[in-house]
Amino acid sequence: MNTEIDIFDRTLVRRRRDRAAADLAAYDFLYCEIASRLVERLEDITRSFPAALDLGCHGGILAAQLGNRGGVRSLVQSDLSPNMAQSAASSNTAVVAAD
Repeated sequence: MNTEIDIFDRTLVRRRRDRAAADLAAYDFLYCEIASRLVERLEDITRSFPAALDLGCHGGILAAQLGNRGGVRSLVQSDLSPNMAQSAASSNTAVVAAD
């Protein structure tokens, strides 16, 4: 009997994130708040960032909040879920569905 538990079932996580992508806009208030606070903190930093990665982009919430602010010249958005990445593709940044 195999009692080993697969804690990091990437396939299951991807399926759940794909399913959640359809209704994310109705429940994204915490992600929006976090993105807003992150952008505020980035604006306080005087240096610029040539490139940044939004790992787990949740439909492009950070990219929408960031815009041209925060000193980030190039933003790449990445998500495990192709559906989440597809919804992030509406912004003018590079988007990748990757694990």
